[in-house]
This record gives sequence, structure tokens and C-alpha cells, in this order.
Amino acid sequence: MGEEVLRLSREKLEPEHPETVIAMGDLACTLKGIGRVPEALALLRKVSVESLDFIPDVRFHLACYECLSGNLEEAQQLITEEIAADPEKKEQALQDSDLTAIHKFIQSL
Repeated sequence: MGEEVLRLSREKLEPEHPETVIAMGDLACTLKGIGRVPEALALLRKVSVESLDFIPDVRFHLACYECLSGNLEEAQQLITEEIAADPEKKEQALQDSDLTAIHKFIQSL
């Protein structure tokens, strides 16, 4: 269903339209939830280019997906930026099992 929403958003709205980008982000979360992490990561990378200004937590989720995909340096960079922008995210990051591989790094921030 998320894929259909995204298809319709792209068809009816511009690809850069906020609603289309939101549909992309929603689909990425759904894909990750059903174990399609590589697809979710690819989609969220596209979303991050367009959406850091108007979709909350894109950088946080992208750090999670990068971490799950074994891209630990990229995950560290993203979570560092996220925590710098919102220091309260550090505690959330330390509790997120998707970021387990970089928890020690996060503690050092």
C-alpha cells in the first residue's frame, strides 16, 4: 500500500513535493519493518536529500539504517550531526537497538 501511495504522489504531485517526500519516508520505515533494510536505506537516502528541513528524524532513521547495513562510519557521522542538532536525541540513540553497534561511540559524544 505504501508503494501505491508513493506512486500516486509522484504521479499527481512533483517528486520534490513535501507530501511525496513524506510518502517516501513512510515507505522506508515500512520496508525496514518488514526486513527490507537495503531498500529502506536506498529510499531514505533519497528522502534525506530533500527533507531534512521538514521531516523530523530523517537523519536519525538514516543513521539507524546505515548502522544496520554495516555502514558504521556513516552512521556515526549522521548520529553525531543529529545529536549536535538536538542533544536530547543522545538518550534515544543509546536506547535504540538499531544503533547497538555504535552505542559506545554514542556514549563518547
